[in-house]
Amino acid sequence: MNYYEDPEYHNKLENAKTGMGLGFTNLFFSILQVIQLIISLLGLIFITINGHWLVPFIVLAAGIPVLWVQRKHNVERYSLVFARTPKKRLMGYLSSLLTTRDAVKEVRLYRLGQYIVDKWKNTFEEVRIEAFKLAVKQRLWLALRNYYQFSDD
Repeated sequence: MNYYEDPEYHNKLENAKTGMGLGFTNLFFSILQVIQLIISLLGLIFITINGHWLVPFIVLAAGIPVLWVQRKHNVERYSLVFARTPKKRLMGYLSSLLTTRDAVKEVRLYRLGQYIVDKWKNTFEEVRIEAFKLAVKQRLWLALRNYYQFSDD
């Protein structure tokens, strides 16, 4: 019984519920995208081999920093989603207090409506700010990369 009262259990359950709906669709499109990239890569290798045999290796070596930054950004995004699970659960709970028939009766009786709304707004704002900070950081990296990429031309 204590297992069901453990916040970590509910965090894992929330993560599982959130990822269930799009898992197969994302997997399918990811596989198609990988196939498309492999075909494009083979085509580029075929075209560049006709020029000089070192060109494909130079192109692949030039792509390694981009892949490293992209992997770093993906890890940061995943960590953010994982870290904000308790806040998302809290927001869902507070929302249910304001929309579930039995809970609304008690909320009205004890005049907790404004407190719950304020708590939800504050939690939402925390989640939004965290996501915004990460997005700004990643966009700056992207802008710097694009700047240096085009400044060499």
